[in-house]
Amino acid sequence: MIVRRIAVEHFGRFLQPLEVALDPARPNLLAGPNGSGKSTLLAALTSAFTVSATSAALDIKRWQPWQ
Repeated sequence: MIVRRIAVEHFGRFLQPLEVALDPARPNLLAGPNGSGKSTLLAALTSAFTVSATSAALDIKRWQPWQ
């Protein structure tokens, strides 16, 4: 599977929609200052493939928006 785009909303610090386009022909790099959401974005991607959408697991609850 090749991930070409990541769209996140209401996950961790991302209350507003965020979309990141990835180029499968080149290496992709996430860079930014501390607290900008790099780890949260990767957690969203991991959760999309490993946690059931109907799960009530703590994995889902811990990433609910902060507010």
